[in-house]
Amino acid sequence: EKYGHRSPIFEAAGGDGNGPRYCPSIDTKMARFPERTHLLWLEPEGIDSNVIYPNGISMGFPRDIQEMIVHTIPGLEKAKILYPAYQIEYDFVEPTQLRPTLETRKLPGLYLAGQINGSTGYEEAGAQGIIAGINAVLDLRGQDPLVLARSDAYIGVLIDDLLKGVDEPYRMFTSRAEYRLLLRSDNADLRLTAIGNKIGCVGSERMEVLQKKEHELIQAKTSMLAEKKPPSYWSKMGINVKNDGVKRNTWEMFKYTEFTWDHAVKAVPELDGVSDPVREVLFVEGVYQEYIDKQKKEVELFKREEQLPLPEPFDYSNMSSLSNEEIEILNLTQPPTLGAASRTRGIRPSSMLPLLQLARNHMRQSAH
Repeated sequence: EKYGHRSPIFEAAGGDGNGPRYCPSIDTKMARFPERTHLLWLEPEGIDSNVIYPNGISMGFPRDIQEMIVHTIPGLEKAKILYPAYQIEYDFVEPTQLRPTLETRKLPGLYLAGQINGSTGYEEAGAQGIIAGINAVLDLRGQDPLVLARSDAYIGVLIDDLLKGVDEPYRMFTSRAEYRLLLRSDNADLRLTAIGNKIGCVGSERMEVLQKKEHELIQAKTSMLAEKKPPSYWSKMGINVKNDGVKRNTWEMFKYTEFTWDHAVKAVPELDGVSDPVREVLFVEGVYQEYIDKQKKEVELFKREEQLPLPEPFDYSNMSSLSNEEIEILNLTQPPTLGAASRTRGIRPSSMLPLLQLARNHMRQSAH
């Protein structure tokens, strides 16, 4: 309380600047939650080092205040600060002014990535950097741009979220992805390697590895689907199957919680030689097959909507069915597709019908 006014986060923007929500400074935590105890972790910098990193008290106070704070912590009364903590204040470009390629709308040929787009975090910056860099090169070559959809990769979710606009430093979480059953680490190569190869980022060696994995997956799944066995067969394995006379193949048996990969190998001996990466994909997709199939159908519907292009640039001012706020938002963001418009903050579900009509008219005019 005594030195809070010397914190730069409360000096910046009249005290209205938003810091990162998920790694706030100690003064921000004290201001937001004064009644709580705030934990501090003392982390050794190395086995042969006597330097300790105090995790949990990031701050931007002047050095004298930092020393005072550290010395009030039991055990650190005589600690020496080698490098004072610091905070960074930065402006950003409103990401609604970016295309899905991360090219700026107003300055064609200029691509932006990282904190300048309103995000925070190393991975978030790296994800944007690779897309911006790839698209800059594709543009120079006169090739089609690379745009990953929300159903393709977490990078697609990240960029699509940013393009809606941000009011605080953005971080990527798996919970932001509605298709996260499809966006798994075990199938990342199956989803993205071929795309990388098409644009020249992935060589023939990695493509051969991918093709081998795809072939192995098809063979293994075909073997599991090949023969259906009666309930008595599965019951002898210790699987609690309803004795209804219905024959089931090995792939269907993954729905049963007690069914393991060892059971699958016993039923289909050819699976014994399956590689670990392929086994992981098969096991995950087998256990969650009903949910994965449901998400795949949702993705098909999503892509149909997503692929309906809206005219760009377009003046929405004459669309009487839209509210003034929606007209202002759409004129500012210029969503490239109907799907992007549906996810834009401030656009009502009831407004999607006139936008759908606009998209259809645009497609008819483009066909002539």
